[in-house]
Amino acid sequence: MNMPDRDFGRCDHFQPDDFVSVVEDHLRTSGVPESEWEGLSFGWGGQLIESPRFKGLYMELTRREKDWVLTRLDRRLDPIPEDVLGLHTL
Repeated sequence: MNMPDRDFGRCDHFQPDDFVSVVEDHLRTSGVPESEWEGLSFGWGGQLIESPRFKGLYMELTRREKDWVLTRLDRRLDPIPEDVLGLHTL
């Protein structure tokens, strides 16, 4: 379960907006008030099962000036290592 329980953006792929939803759900569920989100950074890694070329996807987000900024988007030819699968704090 590292995927949000909702429709995915405009296509079937996990998108940066989906990543933001996962992070915000995690923070709210953990009881972290929005006033404390500034400067937080998260990573998310997943395997791309249906992609003919890429095997993995890795993204990083940072909260800056009350907005989430995608700071890394890495489509990988090799699968994502186990230690970066799913959501994690940076």
